Amino acid sequence: MSWIVAAILSLIFIPIIFINQKSIWVDLAAIILIPYDMWGIYWGWGVVWPVWKKMFSGAGCFTVWWVWIIIIVLFFYIPLALAQLYGTFGGGIYQYIKYRKIAQG
Repeated sequence: MSWIVAAILSLIFIPIIFINQKSIWVDLAAIILIPYDMWGIYWGWGVVWPVWKKMFSGAGCFTVWWVWIIIIVLFFYIPLALAQLYGTFGGGIYQYIKYRKIAQG
């Protein structure tokens, strides 16, 4: 499943890089790094989200519009950035190997 997610997200993001960049080196780096980054986010999200959700369990919600913006940032952008960092800098490989061993029995 992680490879499918990485492939689909890469097909979305790589053309955006090609459109916006003028350097062939940036385009080549994007072809190599974006699939790995998307794969890392897939594996990092499973580690980061439960911890993040547990930190904010029991917190109440408000109905003011700016509170909803803060909630969106807290519950989407920050965990996604942490998942990207964790997954890209080795956590994705660790989680992949761990779950592969579990799947093999």
